[in-house]
Amino acid sequence: MSHQIPINVAFEDELSEEVLTKLLLNSRRYLIGRRFPGRGYGDLKKKIRGFNNAARVMPYLVLTDLDDDECAPTKIRIWLPIPKHPNLLFRVAVKEVEAWLLADRVGFAKFLGIGRNLVVYLY
Repeated sequence: MSHQIPINVAFEDELSEEVLTKLLLNSRRYLIGRRFPGRGYGDLKKKIRGFNNAARVMPYLVLTDLDDDECAPTKIRIWLPIPKHPNLLFRVAVKEVEAWLLADRVGFAKFLGIGRNLVVYLY
């Protein structure tokens, strides 16, 4: 693609960073700028207003886990009670980013080198 959109990313941990990196690079629309690693959700929560302000200049993608909170929209409203800038992409993985990976039975089985029928979900 001839024109990529620069975007900064903020995340809780290394796994979240890898997920964001794969998603953005595979889209071929984005060029990752600065990376803001958090030390858990508390660090991101403290910085979310700053990311929102900085989004006026450059897009930001922030990823956190839902954890034990009620729901993603509620978490977003609590963390960012002020209007969200359109260039701030604030995403919440339900319940954890690990769930996103496990939801891909075929990809997860391939990664483990086992048949997909061995990846069983218990509800």
